[in-house]
Amino acid sequence: MKKALIFLFAAVVVLGLALFSISKPASAETISVYHPFHFRENESANSVGFTPGDLLFFGAQSVIPNGNNGTTGVATQGSVTRPLTFYNFTVSPNQFAGGVMYNPALTGEWLLTFTNGTDSITVPTPSVGVETPQLPFVSSVAISGSGPTPTFTWTLPNGFTPDGIRVQIWDLQEPVANLRDVIFSRALAGNETSFTIPDTFPLEQGHLYSIEISPVLTRGVPLGDNSTLLSRARAWFDFVPLPEGSPPNVFLPIVTPGPEPVYTFNVTVVGGQTIFIDPAVAIGYEYAIGAGNPNFASVTLPTGIGNNWYNLYLFNGTKYFFKAYLKGGIPYSFPSGGVDRFLILGIERNAGLDPNNPTAFITGLTFTGSGQFTGTMKPITECFQPSVIGGGWIQSPAGAYIPDPDLERYAIFGFASKYENGSAVPVGKTEFVYPAGHLWFHSDAHQSLEANPAGTDVQLKGAGTINGTGGYSFMLWAGDISRGWGVDTFRIKIWETATGQVIYDNGVDQEIDGGSIVIYKKWCSCE
Repeated sequence: MKKALIFLFAAVVVLGLALFSISKPASAETISVYHPFHFRENESANSVGFTPGDLLFFGAQSVIPNGNNGTTGVATQGSVTRPLTFYNFTVSPNQFAGGVMYNPALTGEWLLTFTNGTDSITVPTPSVGVETPQLPFVSSVAISGSGPTPTFTWTLPNGFTPDGIRVQIWDLQEPVANLRDVIFSRALAGNETSFTIPDTFPLEQGHLYSIEISPVLTRGVPLGDNSTLLSRARAWFDFVPLPEGSPPNVFLPIVTPGPEPVYTFNVTVVGGQTIFIDPAVAIGYEYAIGAGNPNFASVTLPTGIGNNWYNLYLFNGTKYFFKAYLKGGIPYSFPSGGVDRFLILGIERNAGLDPNNPTAFITGLTFTGSGQFTGTMKPITECFQPSVIGGGWIQSPAGAYIPDPDLERYAIFGFASKYENGSAVPVGKTEFVYPAGHLWFHSDAHQSLEANPAGTDVQLKGAGTINGTGGYSFMLWAGDISRGWGVDTFRIKIWETATGQVIYDNGVDQEIDGGSIVIYKKWCSCE
């Protein structure tokens, strides 16, 4: 019987190999690479997934067969190698791209190598050169017109006329690899300062988008795809198409995402003239001017939100105090000389406003003088300060430890962080030890601690040392899931502060193999 089973197994194996050899193509499909690119890129804070800063961006506009059909790519310049990510954007479904923080030594050509099965091809990118400038962002970006075809306007940087303007619409609710999807792209002349979404591409009411407006320098040719670029400045502005009855020219912020995102404006203002700004809403907002800005002279809050009444708090130099009840739609004038910040509370949760909708709470502001408004508007989602304590271990996955990506061993973590009374910066310590990689990370310089509204997840950021040597930063994500009968989660990313070079990143909110994470809420009055 045993002998018969052995013969039966052998026959199945032979049959399987025969079938495989029949279905397998005689040779891999030849790889074709179109329009390799390399340019300098200045990126604003954004919700689409890019790391902001001054970068070198490289890749190929189209590679066929693409990543869905087995092609992979890397970019090499000298001793530096970077992976190329496949992006099947709606507007560019075969693109591969990668990037590094700007380094004059890496402005030469990159060699792009693409592999599919036994087939491989290497092509060069153009050089950027150390003389290529970093470009400035557009400002005073506004949306007007209700419905699916709004108009966007902007102001070009002073003294600079680009070779072209690229306008792109990103769908923030549709992921593509580690980013979001680009669903619309249009090249404009360099002196254009407005664009209307065409009737042939109507936007969805209530849907969350981001508009990218990028002045560019080209390589002496008309603005086309990425291969025509030498330098560009990409700024993103989140929006939802405006409902009927919205004010004209609602200025849009640049969004720095997080559990409690920050909305930053860059708008030219005239004393006494009302502008309307509109980030996401929660239960309140803190408004503040930027450095050198004129003070706020008055505020007009929206109508039709909850019971139409709000609580105004002013700042006395050390804390906020209650000042007045404000009714939506009625302008409120601040004391003579204006104020540099104020707080609005009293927005009912049952009003049902989406915290991620940047066109849900349109606020009118006037100023005591003319100038530039570069201030912020921070949504307040909960009136509590988080604290967290955790310790345990994880099985570090392959690829997490960049100096030796093949390592897969246990890593040990321990951290505690909280806000002291009246402190704007958390205090605590973080330890992460990866014995297999001889990595010991230590931090007692925490910079921020943020929690989601439910208090089940925190994000901790700070600076620290590796094996006693400074110059490193970290971001830690922790989930207190066990209170709901799940498993607590942990992720840590450690990188060189100066270069952005990642040292360790386990990549996902990974279930811990042992230990515990506990998040606490300290409720406060928000005053």
